[in-house]
Amino acid sequence: MSKQIDSLDNHTIVAGLGRVGTVVARELAASGASFVVVDTDQDREDDARLAGWPFVMGDATEEETLRAAGIERAAALITVLDQDAENLFVTVTARALNPSIFVVARSSHESSESKLINAGANRVITPNVIGGRRMASLVLQPFVSDYLDLVTHGGDIEYQLEQITVAEASPMAGLSIRDTLLRDRYGVFILAVRTPDGQVDTNPAAARVIEAGDHLVVLGTRQQIADVERAMI
Repeated sequence: MSKQIDSLDNHTIVAGLGRVGTVVARELAASGASFVVVDTDQDREDDARLAGWPFVMGDATEEETLRAAGIERAAALITVLDQDAENLFVTVTARALNPSIFVVARSSHESSESKLINAGANRVITPNVIGGRRMASLVLQPFVSDYLDLVTHGGDIEYQLEQITVAEASPMAGLSIRDTLLRDRYGVFILAVRTPDGQVDTNPAAARVIEAGDHLVVLGTRQQIADVERAMI
């Protein structure tokens, strides 16, 4: 297991394998992403091993444990421990060990969100708030909710949303959205563009020029998106 983890690079560390952490790990595994799970519970280690997930037994708030999970080489950390204080401490420790890591932290209370952001989390998720909003939207806008489920939860669903990063040498760089012919040639729609400095265009015009380093949110089938990635990225 240690050798397997030592071979990972640009992977994701999942701190906590409770109910939320298990869902996170399943999603990462289903997408083929490389990741390591960290927890202190023996039963959860057994569950991870049965699932084939790399596992580090230890306290994620401790530097030694995060180092064993390859924190210096990791691209992202998702901390979903039960207590907000624990997630805050994991965030601070991870940020100190790897200043460039992308951190997603769980919070149990809305009041903790700003503290986690100030501690270095890039994104904070409060499951009960998101769950409440989702339940309300199912009543207020059922078709919109069904559509979002259709394109974001994969599985056997044909269409999906994906993020594509435009490489420096991509033939797409320097072209307008219209001139990329993504829709005409591949059937893929560009729904949003996020520039390297963080600006987001949620309704990009056909004349918008795509630049290297831009992150594109695209809609298409798995095959269509794979074709675009091979040809254009």
